[in-house]
Amino acid sequence: MLSDEAAAVSGHLARLLAASWNDGEQQLRGVARRASAELGREGMAAALAQAQAECRVGWDGDNCSRALRLSADRATAAGAADEFGSAVGAELFESGQHCFAVRVRQPIDDAYWIGIAYADVWVDEHPKRNTKCIIWSGGSTASNRPGTLRMHGEKMRNQPQYSDGDVVGVSVDMGSGDIQFFLNGACVISWRSALRGPCFPFACMKHTGPAAILLQYWLTLDSAGPDKVRLIDKEVVGGCAAPELPLVDGSLLEVC
Repeated sequence: MLSDEAAAVSGHLARLLAASWNDGEQQLRGVARRASAELGREGMAAALAQAQAECRVGWDGDNCSRALRLSADRATAAGAADEFGSAVGAELFESGQHCFAVRVRQPIDDAYWIGIAYADVWVDEHPKRNTKCIIWSGGSTASNRPGTLRMHGEKMRNQPQYSDGDVVGVSVDMGSGDIQFFLNGACVISWRSALRGPCFPFACMKHTGPAAILLQYWLTLDSAGPDKVRLIDKEVVGGCAAPELPLVDGSLLEVC
């Protein structure tokens, strides 16, 4: 149970973690220094843990394959074995429009996949046998092998490529069931009425070295603004008339 002081700090940290683009990180460091001096190490650790739990961002430490390792902040899932393993995002998308992105690190052709998964996904299953997800592999730019999409296990060849350092964005509309994949801000794959139910961010990989860094933030949009918002390098350029608050990423996306 958090003390009143730690609870107040955790609430502030949660808001800053949720707004960690722009100057949020600098503010977060300042609050952490002051809170650490006031609460001590144990109180600060409890406040940070509570703040992270309230934010519900990052990969879910309770639903991650033994073949992967998560960073302390749960933002990065990295391969740790010569077998397939998957990480599931902590936030379940049940209604409305949502989007997130993954920074790609050292992807291996046909052994690195990004997309969405349902609550009953198998985190230790091989991608070609995993029917509980929609995932995209970026192929290989070095050997000019095209990417692959797996729609509930079904293989779809000749998809766009991605490589180390790229940002793969995913946008879902839970009302229509539509899903879109973005590459460094440009929409490259789009499927209508593909989703079968509530879903999570999802990454699947094999071997030691590859990693998926989940970029995920909450953003309050101005309801009086135009009907689209464009995100460029984590900077809001427009507003949004949508009544709910979409989850957005730091890549270039347009959310209607």
